Amino acid sequence: MDDGSEEPLYSEIAPRYEGHAALIVDDSKLQRRILARILGDLGFGQVELASTGDEALALAREREFDVVLADWHLPGLQGAALLRELRATQTSAKFVVVSAETDLGVAEEALGAGADEYLMKPAAPDLVRAKLALLDER
Repeated sequence: MDDGSEEPLYSEIAPRYEGHAALIVDDSKLQRRILARILGDLGFGQVELASTGDEALALAREREFDVVLADWHLPGLQGAALLRELRATQTSAKFVVVSAETDLGVAEEALGAGADEYLMKPAAPDLVRAKLALLDER
């Protein structure tokens, strides 16, 4: 049954994120590309990519990001330590932990450490859009 309320198309959502900057932190090149494409389709003006926590921190020292999507398990600095370090420079950014981890304890740990949202891999476009919409409402 069609009640007349449809999900907005990406083209209708894109202006909401025009000019916004995102940082994607993941050791998987494929995952970085997928997330970058999704955010680009959603209208993000700038998307920076990092494969390690240290790379993410270097980028975070250079500019302010509106959204950070970060894997929980990375080479070197990772998890709660990475989140804490990024929060120190990215005070207004929204943080979404993106992980293949199926253990709910990891999600609880991430949210308890200050993540705004948790997203399971693989990150489908509609799920990323939904998580960002939840963050917009806060």
